[in-house]
Parts: sequence; structure tokens; C-alpha cells
Amino acid sequence: MTEFVNRIEELERLHQLYESEDPDLAVIIGRRRLEKTHPGG
Repeated sequence: MTEFVNRIEELERLHQLYESEDPDLAVIIGRRRLEKTHPGG
């Protein structure tokens, strides 16, 4: 998995949602053209 930069709390929450037995929805938002997927393009 590509590392998130300075997103320790957010990454932990994503792991919690992934491991949960309950259905959940996670939405990742941000300004367009700002690296939401990985650092450095």
C-alpha cells in the first residue's frame, strides 16, 4: 500500500473500517489535482 503522508489518524480509521464486520462507507475528499492517492505524483 502506498503510504499516506502525515495521515496516521486517518489511516488508522480506514483500517478500523476495513476490519469491521459492519457495513460502512468511507469517503475521501480533497481539492482536485492535490495528491490524494500518493505523494509526489
